[in-house]
Order: sequence, then C-alpha cells, then structure tokens
Amino acid sequence: MSRSVDDDGGARAVDDGGAASAAAGDGAHLLNHDGGAGPLGDGGTRPVNHDGGACPLGDGGAASAAAGGAAHPFANDGGARSAAGDGARPRIAVSFVRGAPSHPAWFSQRLADLARRAADGLRAAGAEPVVLDSASGHVFSALDYDGVVVLGGGDVDPARYGGDTDEPTVHCVDTGADEAEIDLVNGAIENGRPVLGICRGLQLINVAFAGSLFEDLGADSIHKIHQPQPPMASHPVQIAPDSLLGAALGTGTVTVQSGHHQAVRRLGDRLRVVATAADGVVEAVELARPDEGWLLAVQWHPEEPGSPDGQLHALLEPFVEACRQAPVDVAG
Repeated sequence: MSRSVDDDGGARAVDDGGAASAAAGDGAHLLNHDGGAGPLGDGGTRPVNHDGGACPLGDGGAASAAAGGAAHPFANDGGARSAAGDGARPRIAVSFVRGAPSHPAWFSQRLADLARRAADGLRAAGAEPVVLDSASGHVFSALDYDGVVVLGGGDVDPARYGGDTDEPTVHCVDTGADEAEIDLVNGAIENGRPVLGICRGLQLINVAFAGSLFEDLGADSIHKIHQPQPPMASHPVQIAPDSLLGAALGTGTVTVQSGHHQAVRRLGDRLRVVATAADGVVEAVELARPDEGWLLAVQWHPEEPGSPDGQLHALLEPFVEACRQAPVDVAG
C-alpha cells in the first residue's frame, strides 16, 4: 500500500534562522538548535550536528525579529530547577521534532502550529512550557523539568520494536529524535516527573515500555483522511472508568481528532489501555500501577483546533497539577 506523507509527523524549524515563536508560542522558551538531522534512511545513525541551546523568548517575546534583536544564544536552559509547589508555575518540557529534513514544509508547519497550541494550552493551565527540538542532537534531562510532554511526530523507527523496516508506508523517521524522547520518558518516570503523550507521543511511550506498533493501519482506517495534506479525521473513542483519562474527560464516548496511520500492537510493560476506538485501536494508555507515577498518553490530537471545546484544557489541568508536585531530586 502506498500513501502520501500525511500523518502528524515531526517538524523542522519554521524560520530559516531558528528561533521563531511559531513552534513555541508567546511566553514559552524554545530550545532551538540550528543543526538538523542527518540522513534518516533505514534506522541509520544521525550525526549530532547542532550548536544548540536554549532561547528564552520572554513573557511577550515571539521570534528574534519580533523582539527587535537576535535570539538568546546557548544558555543551557535545562539547568537546575526548584520545586514548583502549590500554586507555582511548573516548568514543563514540550518535545517534538523541528529539524528533520524528512518532513515536507507543509507538514512541518502543521506540527509547529500544533506545538504552539499545546504550549499555549499549558500556559493557560498554569505552566511554563519549554519547547525542545528532539532532533537537535542535544541531550535533554528530565531532571531539568517538572514534567514532560511528547507531541506528534514522524514514525518511530520500526527497528526499535522489532517491526518491519521494509514497510513502504513508514516515513519521517528520525532515530535521534526517537532516542532523545525515549530517554526523556524513561528519565521522567524514573524520577517522579509526570508524562503526557500525544499521538506519536503515545506510540513512542509504548515502545519505551517495550511494546510494539502496527506499522500501518491500512487504507480503510478511520484514523486519518486518505488524501494529500489531509485535515484531521473525527471519530469517537470509548473511555474506561477508574482512570486518569476518565477523571479528566468523563467515562463513556468522546469525539476526538486524529491523523495517524500507526497504532499500538503489543502493549508495553507496566501499561494499561484506558480508551479504544470502535475498530479496537488503542486510543489511550496509562501506567497499570498509579503508585509508579503519573503517565497518560492519547492517540489523538486534543490540541487540534477542531477538537471539542475544553478537551485540551481538561487533559492539561490535572497534568499540570501533578507537575506542581514533582520532587526536586528523588535521588537525594
């Protein structure tokens, strides 16, 4: 089966020189590296090719041009953090791919728009978002943040889960981004930081927990519209009771916006399914044991403009509250 590149893949830099608010939104920080991914191919190593660092955009700052000057150079924005505490604004890493050359321009722009909306939503929920470029080659530590969000992106390298590396529909792979985000997820869970995954984020979390994916759901899938540069597909999902997701959105059926061609095949260790679509596709996962930490991942895009009013905020509010309680250093 062949198809066009039309999922929720990663994103390259929106502005050629680097620091635009198009990915981060006003008031966010953007880890903005000029270097990009090297050859993506079939799981080969991507060279680390960045001059990267943090680009604080300030309370009203957009891009360097809008701010009237150059973006802040490398400043290691992932430095020491203090406890957010009750009522404070937790500092949350928002990870997606900005720099992979495998993404068409329209695709990159769409992902930048979604990242902006996610950052705006976090800010409205009381957090300080820090947008990371997972394809930059920079090593990010979950210990520098109060929580981690992994957004939509290209396909996870099938070699990471024993999948079919020759599947022709697999596209927009960036092995460096996979590694960076898996490290963020593992570091967050190991150190008591909440994790929220969206679309690719769910798939990557499942792989991080030793699960696998269906490389392609087929031409009849309800989870995407099968046309070039498609809009999101709208469909219902069923939410399980006694879950973080159910507490946020209510149990029963909700309408969601999707744009993916892959899904969970083998469920990752220590995870449980808390929502499914009518065709049986896994739509949300959480940790099977809540005492192991706060983790929620959804297969759809609550940050998509066509999503039901309030859905994004309903998901972000409990996540941000959990991030406020994140320990400064559980290792002592």
